[in-house]
Amino acid sequence: MITALIILLLGIFALILWFFLFPVMYVRKAGKPSGVIEPPNGYLYSYVIHIHTQFSYDSLGKPSDLLEAKETQGIDYVIVTDHDNDNVRFFADDWLLAGREVKVHNAKGQLVGDLLEIGELKVIAHPFREKYRWRLEKREDYLIELIDLRDALFEKRASVLLFVLGAMLLYPLLGGKVLSHLTRLIDTLRYVRRYFREGWRNKPV
Repeated sequence: MITALIILLLGIFALILWFFLFPVMYVRKAGKPSGVIEPPNGYLYSYVIHIHTQFSYDSLGKPSDLLEAKETQGIDYVIVTDHDNDNVRFFADDWLLAGREVKVHNAKGQLVGDLLEIGELKVIAHPFREKYRWRLEKREDYLIELIDLRDALFEKRASVLLFVLGAMLLYPLLGGKVLSHLTRLIDTLRYVRRYFREGWRNKPV
């Protein structure tokens, strides 16, 4: 019994090692590129949209944290959409834009959607999460948030739990590189299929 348990634990640990280390070893084997990497044709800017700060009830992030993340990840613009306020505008910079996230209700007071308002730009948020599913007209002048990271990870919460356990074991070995593998849990193609299956024609962001 004890032997079987040890074998099982070793097998799980081996899978965790493969999940985290194989991509890292592959990149190292490929070597460093020579010269400057040019952006792909059509590249304009990279940006993050739908992010919250300490001005929202569900975030503790400070504006200074955004600057650190921007510089670390090489992001051009950050669009903050705090819940029902745009207080981050007081910290606005040429790279930091302020919008807000609002809940949309019908005449009966029922929640019928979630919307990001960034100036005149409107983005339908959480389109595939049942609680916030858009129940109004699919106006084509509105954009749509194709993938919300929190929603996507919540749908994969069992896998996320295993990821966290593995990350705790491997963090001393890989450090912050461990977290870079988190996006592998998101099935992008699945959301693209849902977009077309549900008849959306809005431009995704």
